[in-house]
Amino acid sequence: MEVTIEKIVYPGKSLARYEQKVLFTDEGLPGETIEIKDLADKKNFYTAETVHCVNPSKHRQKPRCEHYKVCAPYQYISYDYQLQIKKQQLQEMFTHRLKTDLPEIAVSASGQQWGYRNKINLHLFWEKKVAQWAYHIPQTRNSFAPVQSCALVSDQMNSYLLYLRLFLQKSKIYSVKEVLLRETAEKKMLLALYGLTPADERRIGKEAPDMISSFPLQGIVGLIPSNDRFEEKTLFGASYLNESLHGASFLFGAQSFFQVNTTCLQRVITDMENLLHIRNTDTVADLFCGVGTFGLIFAKKGAQILAVDSEIYNTAYLEKNIARNKLTNVILDRMPCEQWLTHYRKFPVDILIVDPPRKGLQPQLCQSIAEKKAPKIWYLSCDPATLVRDLQILLQSYAIKAVRLYDFFPQTPHIETGVLLERR
Repeated sequence: MEVTIEKIVYPGKSLARYEQKVLFTDEGLPGETIEIKDLADKKNFYTAETVHCVNPSKHRQKPRCEHYKVCAPYQYISYDYQLQIKKQQLQEMFTHRLKTDLPEIAVSASGQQWGYRNKINLHLFWEKKVAQWAYHIPQTRNSFAPVQSCALVSDQMNSYLLYLRLFLQKSKIYSVKEVLLRETAEKKMLLALYGLTPADERRIGKEAPDMISSFPLQGIVGLIPSNDRFEEKTLFGASYLNESLHGASFLFGAQSFFQVNTTCLQRVITDMENLLHIRNTDTVADLFCGVGTFGLIFAKKGAQILAVDSEIYNTAYLEKNIARNKLTNVILDRMPCEQWLTHYRKFPVDILIVDPPRKGLQPQLCQSIAEKKAPKIWYLSCDPATLVRDLQILLQSYAIKAVRLYDFFPQTPHIETGVLLERR
């Protein structure tokens, strides 16, 4: 069966028409005729899988990874066209749902199109005592795709993953089920291993010198299930990495939040400096502050910072980072942001920075922010759908003054958006 693609809609589905209904498939560029299979009727629309492109677009390119549909489904699209698609998607979502005048969306391309990720999380499967890396297939419960290497991480990380797989196989450390590998801009790495038995923990500790002999691995951490989280146990070396940004130094651990594309992060910080014009007399509330990436940079410029986060893997390093940067103008509140705004709704704040997880802000939190009426808000979002939902509430009290699209995730449908809001 053949259909013609009209456009690509967020989050990355190719849209066509069949029998007067919308059809979504996993690959296809506007204007292409494609063959599809596994047609499924979902009442209001169809879903299908693309098997062949009849008339390839000039924007189509050969993917670098065999598993690209699992983690980077835009690999078949030229990079310039990826940016056009993302801008169009963001513009349509804003225009359709917000129904307000918008400034031009400024697009900031990634400094690297490949090898930009400083973090990778892989499952490890054992089949007849042979190890194989794999990615979890999205929207499935227990389906995985084998991975030989990943074009989104550095050559060094790929080399170490190959070495590690063979090392675990040779050493018969079968208890490892998942790994997390992180890397800094200076190419220092941290390894976290999930599922180790106590006996294998001891073996890793004993054999660690061999595991780091040819690579700049700072340390090895075991992640042990405990209730609804993982407790960390340092098996060798350090349990953290260090990154420097805009004159500030940041420690972060295996489970801490830190942006995966450091080059794009630098651009966000520069834009925040240029758009927010933070003065040393300002009080800045940094919600979902993580290890302090934004707040501490502005604290070094003299602003009073109220840093709010409830995640222990973030706040433990945030406290260290405050001391490491010798800052006395940062107040750390370890609590959910909803709770903080309820307690401090009348506390004067000049600028509010919010960088929530993909689920965005809770309606109650949005309403509290709208009522607090800080003069300026910088909202950095990793999901435009939840961003637009939240803006529908925030625009009761604020107007959009600038929109920035940061391509933190080339080769993927993901969109990172920065929005500057000013009180009406």
